[in-house]
Amino acid sequence: MLIDVFLFVLAAIVSLGFVMLCYRLINGFLRSLLDDLLDMPAATSFYSRLLLVSMVLIALAGISDASFEGLGEDAEIMEYIWQLIEFFEAVLTPILLIVGLFLIAVTILVAALKPRSEQ
Repeated sequence: MLIDVFLFVLAAIVSLGFVMLCYRLINGFLRSLLDDLLDMPAATSFYSRLLLVSMVLIALAGISDASFEGLGEDAEIMEYIWQLIEFFEAVLTPILLIVGLFLIAVTILVAALKPRSEQ
């Protein structure tokens, strides 16, 4: 029971840490791109916050779905490791999907608005 709680807390911390790391890596480039393109600081803040909120909510949804109670008292440590890896797969895959979709949407935004800014 105690190891289940420990694994859940560890997985939640690592998942939210991954979200913050992705956000820190993407946010600087995203802000500079949108500032150059849109010339609207409110839009830049909106898109940046939208990315963060969507990533955090998807991580929390994946974390809330997790359960480590399927293993018995006689489970080996490797079974816990495999269950932890399955958890990370279930949480991080949707996060990376959202990041990819968001970057595709920003690319479309750049492609649509770039000709206007050159005139």
